[in-house]
Order: sequence, then structure tokens, then C-alpha cells
Amino acid sequence: MAATTKLTKTDQLNEDEGLAAGLQKNATTLPALVFAGASHPPTEMLSVMQARVAAGQAKVTTYAAYMAAVEADRAQQAETKEYVTQLKAALRLNYSNAPDKLADFSLVPPTKPAPKTALSKVVAQARGVETRKARGTVAPRDKAKVKGAPITTVTINASDASLEPPTVAPVATNGPATGNGTPRTP
Repeated sequence: MAATTKLTKTDQLNEDEGLAAGLQKNATTLPALVFAGASHPPTEMLSVMQARVAAGQAKVTTYAAYMAAVEADRAQQAETKEYVTQLKAALRLNYSNAPDKLADFSLVPPTKPAPKTALSKVVAQARGVETRKARGTVAPRDKAKVKGAPITTVTINASDASLEPPTVAPVATNGPATGNGTPRTP
């Protein structure tokens, strides 16, 4: 038994059109054929093949129309993306105090981030100090790769209850700057 290969949609349609054309051409001389347990006259075979070809052509036409519609939708989405983004922003701005109006446009009101707690501020400051220590003086791309050690504990003295970052005293120079950011030496 010979192995059969699966036909593509186009190949199947071409094969069906060939069968229909052959049946049309030989309809007057072709006898009724017996298959699938019944006798089938040439007119029946021709009508079945013509219906099959029509369905195949409709599928190809519909698919082409579908692909054209998808491409048109993508182009329209790309063309109007900035416009829609700005429209949403304008509506949120105009109706920021009226959530029911925003809901009419299927938009949610902007939310404000929760205020940072004192503990999160302290941890962030400690993490920043550790990151600066770990980085040292390196190239900007190398700096981005280095992170400070994870903060496991932060000790806060009861007498030093302020959450202000430590102040750094200005560095004294030996005279006016030379213009390139380095101090002049005498």
C-alpha cells in the first residue's frame, strides 16, 4: 500500500477542481459508478465535486478577507495608539474626582501610592548606604551591576529618633576651581 501525503489547502482545492473539470468534460460519456455501496450517476458526482470546490474557494476567499481584516486592524491600532493614550489621560484628568464618570468610559480612577512608613524609609536609606559602599568608584555600567548587601537588621538608637539622613560636611578646597571640577593646587 502506498503512503499518502497530506495535501495543503491549495493543493486539495486544485485537485478537487481537476476532478470537477474532468467530470464536467466527460459527463455525457461517463457511466454511473458504483462505490460506497451505491450507484452514483455522473450528474451526482459532478454536483458533489462542484459543491466541494465552491466550499474550498469560499474558505480561501474568507481566509484572505480575514487576513486583510486582521492587517487593517493592526494598522489602525498602531495608527491610533498615541491618540487613544492621550484621550484616556485627558479623560482621567478631567474626571479624576468623579469615579462614576470614569466608569462610564471603562476607566478606573488613578490611585495614589500608599505613604511610606518610617521603617521603609530607614531600610531604604540603609540599603542606599550599603549600595554606595559596595560600588566604590567604577564605570557607570559596572556600577549598575553592583548592589548593596541585603539589609537583615537595622539598629535605631532611642536617643536618635530622627529619620533624617546624615549630613555630609562640604569638602574644603585650596582655592577657586579651575573650571573642570578639580580644585587648583598652589
